[in-house]
Amino acid sequence: VIKMIKTWLVRGDVHGDMDRLINQLLSNNYDKEETAVIILGDFGINFFLNKTDQKKKEFIEAQKYYIYAVRGNHECRPQHLENIEYIFDNNVNGCVMYEPEYPHIRYFLDYGVYTINNYKCAVVGGAYSVDKWWRLERAGMTEETNNPKKTGWFADECLTDKEMADAERVFTENGPYFDFLFCRFFRCFCRQLD
Repeated sequence: VIKMIKTWLVRGDVHGDMDRLINQLLSNNYDKEETAVIILGDFGINFFLNKTDQKKKEFIEAQKYYIYAVRGNHECRPQHLENIEYIFDNNVNGCVMYEPEYPHIRYFLDYGVYTINNYKCAVVGGAYSVDKWWRLERAGMTEETNNPKKTGWFADECLTDKEMADAERVFTENGPYFDFLFCRFFRCFCRQLD
């Protein structure tokens, strides 16, 4: 059973460097079971899709801080993970994904509206990799032969046209004002939502 989160922190890309983040939390004496960090993309724990990711998740879980991730570009969509489950999370008043073996790691859906500490928050996941072609070329691959374990590029990193249209509908129905926007890159939604 998850405790109610009292302290919310927001952090940009960590690229898998959880030691530094955890050390910052510890040095500020944040209560472990009542503190959550929202990571805005490039979390770096669903990048290798092997035991490296598993070790990072085990480390995070052992620390007992809650991590809520907005998906970035250099990571697998959480819904593709083997043991992923969808649950309603009272701390964000919405549906999130998580792996039961790592209950302190939560993934926001790729788009949605959440209420966090009484603030209305819009979340948009995914992003375009400006280094996509470099990554493919370096690994000797093309879009068709891509293996994300070798390139670090995921073909479904961006929201599809349908997902963008659905997200725009969700934000329009729940807007037009939000207290916070949590995203990796907001390139696709740079116009005003009426």
